[in-house]
Amino acid sequence: MKIKADVHKLRTYLKLMEKGLPSPTVNSPSEDLLGLQAADGYLIAYGFAKGQHVRSVFPIDVEEEGFTVVNRTLWFRLLNKLSGEILIQPSTNTKTPNRIEIKRLRASGNFTLNTYDSIPPRVPTPSNGETKIDTADVHKLLKFCTLDGELMGGGYKLERNAGWLTVTVADRIRLIYAKTQSKGEPFRIIVPPQAMSGIFETFKHFTNVTITPSSNSILLKAQDEKEQHEFGFLAVNGAFPDLSKIMSGAVHPYNTAQFEVPDLREAVEQSFVLADNELAATDFTFDGEFCKLSTITDSTSAEVHLNAPAEIENSEAEQLRLRLDFVLTFLKKAEESGSPFINVRWGEKAPVTWTPDFDQPQDIDFMLICAALNRNTTV
Repeated sequence: MKIKADVHKLRTYLKLMEKGLPSPTVNSPSEDLLGLQAADGYLIAYGFAKGQHVRSVFPIDVEEEGFTVVNRTLWFRLLNKLSGEILIQPSTNTKTPNRIEIKRLRASGNFTLNTYDSIPPRVPTPSNGETKIDTADVHKLLKFCTLDGELMGGGYKLERNAGWLTVTVADRIRLIYAKTQSKGEPFRIIVPPQAMSGIFETFKHFTNVTITPSSNSILLKAQDEKEQHEFGFLAVNGAFPDLSKIMSGAVHPYNTAQFEVPDLREAVEQSFVLADNELAATDFTFDGEFCKLSTITDSTSAEVHLNAPAEIENSEAEQLRLRLDFVLTFLKKAEESGSPFINVRWGEKAPVTWTPDFDQPQDIDFMLICAALNRNTTV
């Protein structure tokens, strides 16, 4: 294989490959490989890791057709340090025949990478029909449906049904739900957390995306006249939290309160300052138009007061204890969306529901549902 390429264009073509695949595990070197095949004026790049694959096809200057396999991490580490035009060819050094040579054409620099015999095959392509997705809608929803930190079990669900496109992310103790109106064929997929980088990068960079779900794998394709990309991963079978059942638990009597988003975010961040661990919780105590945030750890304490009109109808659940990081995650999303207020609703046996409160109607609705730490409630 012998090809010429502009480094900037090459990096652009391979952005899904670089950002979409998960990092390889230490004991699985086969998951850190990149296959490169030059043929008919195109380069076919293929990578595989943890049951996921990315395949990209794009035009390139092919001087000699061929196929090679290199270490994916080292390839991108080198590519991100180069610029200008490069020549990629088999090593011309007879002492190192099992290597490729990357040579800068308009500047000094010559680099070699070891090559390998083969790379694991990609996930089998589903045979079911394709469904087109509005990538702008999905990308907007995904911005709201992310959780800071590693998910404690659970995963993501993307679904279109009855004119609504919804994205839900949940684990055992929290759930974020977002929806917007969308036309098109219905579909439903459950995505494991480790595959969300590929999902997010696909909808971030490409417009013409189709999804093909099947019983054993999910395939996303994006293509135009010059290039095509696909991201595939193993399908997940199993139940997902039923939002209607969760919301049905929020029956009267329940309590409500409203906060100004900037004020609550400042109060939560101040309460977090002295926390000696990332899992710190705070007690929300309401008194008429005011709320007190009390945070106590093994070695510190913090108390912050702010305005928060509340209606307490369930006195048994008047005080609310929540993880600070959960609240802060959602406050950031509410602030980014332009919401001036945020409402919270909770009850003795119901989970805590946070929803933004906008001055004008919005095309996207989203909410956070989480469990209170001082009561036996679950998401």
